[in-house]
Formats: sequence, C-alpha cells, structure tokens
Amino acid sequence: MEIERKWLVDTAKCPIYHENYVILAEDVWRTVQGYLNTIKDEWLIRVRSINDERFFLELKTQGLLAREELSFKIHKDEFNQTLEKCVSKVEKTRYCYYTDNVKYEIDIFLDHSFVTCEVEFGNEETANAFKAPDWCTKDVTYDPAYKNVNLAK
Repeated sequence: MEIERKWLVDTAKCPIYHENYVILAEDVWRTVQGYLNTIKDEWLIRVRSINDERFFLELKTQGLLAREELSFKIHKDEFNQTLEKCVSKVEKTRYCYYTDNVKYEIDIFLDHSFVTCEVEFGNEETANAFKAPDWCTKDVTYDPAYKNVNLAK
C-alpha cells in the first residue's frame, strides 16, 4: 500500500533552490512515465524509466491518499516498446531532500510551470497528522488534477 501526500511548492523557499544546498547525484532522478490506460479504469498501468537506467511496469489502484501499487522490473527494450503504445506521457526530474527523518520528493515537470512535493507515510494516521514545511504551500493530495496520470500529455 502506498500512502502519500502531495503539495505545491514555493520555489523561493524550497531548500533545493538555494545556492548553498548540495544535491547528491543519487538523489536526482530523471523520470519518464508512460500510461497505457486512463484514470477511468480500476487499475492504472504505466511504465517508468529512472535515469534511463532502471525500468518498471507498474500497476496502481484508484485513490488519492492511499493506493495499492505493484512494481515489476523490466528491460530497457521492453520499456521502449511499451512506451510507444502509451496514450500519454509525463517527464519530470525528482529531487530527494531529507531532513528530520522525512524524505521529500520534489518534482519539476518538463511541461508544467508548477513544482510538487510528495511524502510517503507508513499509515494514514501519520499522513494526516503530518505538518508540512512552509515551502509546501498548498496540499493537493485530494485534487486529482495533480495526479501524474492527469498531468501526462
């Protein structure tokens, strides 16, 4: 089960935009996600490339805060063949920022002017009690417009 919340980011306050902040290479992922079906289906089917080195076929159920997720490693040629058949795609760069035992995943999208931040949790109670830092300006967890499948073109 994947339990995560998502916010819009104020880039003027976000730590990854400060000149004195150093991001390690392993904390940056360039991602291409292709969707084989639409959000109207019970399970969402996508392929994902991370840094053009790791490739996955992933299945996710519907939902906003909590969803079931299955992930299977695939080969690059399988990813490329499947990506050609996708109905939509989204490209982003993800920066992982760690502080106070929290991993913030900050996404900068190729085709969108906003930046989002996701945090995963072990349970819904912890997710609902979490207080985001001030650079996370608007909670969009329950706004389906900010789901990656809806951002894909």
